[in-house]
Amino acid sequence: MMHNFMSLKIKENLKIFLDKTQLRINTKQDFSWKELILYVLPAFILFFFVNIVLSILISLLILLTYFVFRVVSFIYYSEIIIDFEEKRIIKNNYRGDSLINSEILAKNIDSKNLHFKKIQRSGKIRYLLSYTSFKEISLVVIKEEEDFVKINTFVTNIILNENCN
Repeated sequence: MMHNFMSLKIKENLKIFLDKTQLRINTKQDFSWKELILYVLPAFILFFFVNIVLSILISLLILLTYFVFRVVSFIYYSEIIIDFEEKRIIKNNYRGDSLINSEILAKNIDSKNLHFKKIQRSGKIRYLLSYTSFKEISLVVIKEEEDFVKINTFVTNIILNENCN
């Protein structure tokens, strides 16, 4: 059994907002300076023993690349809105806090057609939230178990409430 003594995990939790009749899933990634430093520091120390000039160049390259990708994922993000009252699914794309475009993915939705597909990526189990009408619409990949449980419980409660009424 192998133990992983040092593991740094990027926060990948989705921002999930639950209302009585609405589910909002926001994919905006938070930017953390601590992650930036902790990813560059081991590379600098590792290459420092080989060559100091090489270690500085490689560390700067890693720093720049990681910074660019994290800033882009912080600025550009999307939000999926599943509105059970108005029976529609909307995808909003944002740049910063301003809305770039809004697209209605499905009208007159039936909550029974929302389902999760279990997928395996990079040796980890993920869940794909999708909606099926005449075609399948992939909404969002859920990476964390706690997010999956939260969304699944909410959707199940909505379906049960619809069946009772």
